[in-house]
Parts: sequence; C-alpha cells; structure tokens
Amino acid sequence: MMALLFLGWFAAFVLAWTGRRVASVVIALVSLLLCVALLRLHMSDDIRISL
Repeated sequence: MMALLFLGWFAAFVLAWTGRRVASVVIALVSLLLCVALLRLHMSDDIRISL
C-alpha cells in the first residue's frame, strides 16, 4: 500500500511537471483517498479497510 501511495504521488508530480494538470489532479486525489484509507486503517483496531 505504501508503494502504491508513493507511486501515486510521484506520478502526480511528474504529470504536473510535464504540464498535464487534469491528470495530475485526478491522480493526486486518488492518492489522497489512499492516504485517508491508510489513516483509517491505522486508527482502527480492525484489520479490514472499511470505506
């Protein structure tokens, strides 16, 4: 999961660097949702991720 998070933020940065703003924003929002899911998993006692 952390590798996916890193790749998501890296891809958003690269797309923003190359000028593809819309794709960069979409990937950044997906990465942000993954951050929220990881935080929720970390804060809960349950192993499952319940969104």
